[in-house]
Amino acid sequence: MPKVYLTVPTEPYVREVAKRDGTTFNEVKVPAHAEIGGKPLGNGWVFNPLFVDESRYSSAMSVIPLLADRDVRLHRDVLLYDRRENRLKPALDPDGRRLQERIEVSPQALEEAIVQALTTVPERGDEARGRGERPEPARRESLSAQQAAAVGAEGSREAARPQTAPAAFRGMSI
Repeated sequence: MPKVYLTVPTEPYVREVAKRDGTTFNEVKVPAHAEIGGKPLGNGWVFNPLFVDESRYSSAMSVIPLLADRDVRLHRDVLLYDRRENRLKPALDPDGRRLQERIEVSPQALEEAIVQALTTVPERGDEARGRGERPEPARRESLSAQQAAAVGAEGSREAARPQTAPAAFRGMSI
């Protein structure tokens, strides 16, 4: 049976959750800035794979095998703003259980979205601007002008080089 292998950093994305009865399960967070079909998935979306293995090449990375012909079920809590506590809290149904949004995506689409999110460095100010908005063309032109000024000031091309992914993610294959 064909499989899709996701490789993600262990520390911020993978954790083992213990239940009250002593059993455990795996939980994997989708990285920020991940998008599938134009829908942002990095804001609280998680999935629960059956297996999470340590990478053979780096103990800081985890490998998640998924069956290629079965969709992955992603879920996240529905959050409501509580004015008294001035924070977001999970919405509850009449029985007192948390309400959740759920979607199903193919493992191949999830793999592409995770690789794209981990290998691209967001532009400065993405967090302040919000996920749904994109930089305006004038903003991009001003970045180019700043880079050109940096080249003139420094006298080298190194100052104008755009940010690239961290070395740990460059050339990463899944």
